Amino acid sequence: MSMIDSVRAAMVTAMKEHDKERKESLSMLLSALKNKQIDKREDLTEAEEFEVVKKEIKQTKETMELAPADREDIKEQCSKRLAVYEDLCRRLLADVFTRFDAASPVGALNARGVLADAPPELTALLDHARRVGDLTGGAFDVTVLPLLRLLDERRNPAGSLHLAESELREALELVGAEHLDVGGGSLRFARSGMGLTLDGIAKGHIAECMSRELAA
Repeated sequence: MSMIDSVRAAMVTAMKEHDKERKESLSMLLSALKNKQIDKREDLTEAEEFEVVKKEIKQTKETMELAPADREDIKEQCSKRLAVYEDLCRRLLADVFTRFDAASPVGALNARGVLADAPPELTALLDHARRVGDLTGGAFDVTVLPLLRLLDERRNPAGSLHLAESELREALELVGAEHLDVGGGSLRFARSGMGLTLDGIAKGHIAECMSRELAA
């Protein structure tokens, strides 16, 4: 789903909930996205969509900062609009990083083993994850999903867990960030059966990104 569709759906929800301020904020963002698309004369990439949101955040911040001291109404309106944009960005980034949606970039990569035109937000997070992996001597690894799947399959409510050595070895052979090829805007697993999970790093990364944008 494009960001235009996501914003439009969020607008419908806001209208049903009679949230006038949220609806108006989303309406402004939707107009900005559509204008950008019209100027380009083709669909926007995810990177271009996020750039539009960043521009709207910047302009809203500037309006709030330049508002006269006695215009608390303008400042309050801008503050609420920033909150709407921040919440939207958090949700959209979470959609990029989730492995539980087959239509998400991570879901598609896990299903096919390759992802062309990976969102820059995803490649940026993977670059960060690699650095964390290096700092921990490989203890942190975002390709640990095959092992997690094995543990989940063999889960025993009684508390005991029995894994065949061969099963564990096979799962571990599919773990290793060095077997995830990142380049030219695409992602590819070097070994069939590998999987990516960003559960342990995505939330912190999203919070850091939003903090950086709002502080800029």
